[in-house]
Amino acid sequence: TALASKVCYLTWSKLTDAEDGAINEFVLRLPVFLSALGSVVLIGLSVRRWVSDGAGLLAAALLAIHPWFIRYGIDARAYGPVVFFSLVGLWALSNALSADRFRYWALFALVQFFLMWSNMHCLWFCGSTTIVASILILTGKFPAVYWPKFGRLIASNALAAAAFLQVYSPNLFQFYRWS
Repeated sequence: TALASKVCYLTWSKLTDAEDGAINEFVLRLPVFLSALGSVVLIGLSVRRWVSDGAGLLAAALLAIHPWFIRYGIDARAYGPVVFFSLVGLWALSNALSADRFRYWALFALVQFFLMWSNMHCLWFCGSTTIVASILILTGKFPAVYWPKFGRLIASNALAAAAFLQVYSPNLFQFYRWS
């Protein structure tokens, strides 16, 4: 989020010849706002695919009017795009389980990394999606040999965890001082 906000801010300051230190809040909040708009579209399309047309429209409308979503959808904070990344992760995992293509597994791993990096509490979401996907794979809910899919699930999570630990390890060493 910080990188996207920085790029938007630098682009705005170059295009408008803004003075040094000038701030445009809309530009700084734009990446989170766009991810919130993308979340509304993505939940509508995903639920439409998974359930029905009416359910997708209802899910998009309910998310769009939810007070917490509206509040967090404009905050320029790291947790702003969590809903968007969660939905992209679910979409990628759904496609990875049904189509079993490398690009969906890679996208799922990338999203898992972004979720854990943006907010440590997303570890619970990442873990729960992995557990549910493992159960779905091992119970044979998808029409393919399940050991290769299970291996790809573990590999994508291991890749996301390795990237996360590389970036976040300095913070992990300081945990005992945070209390």
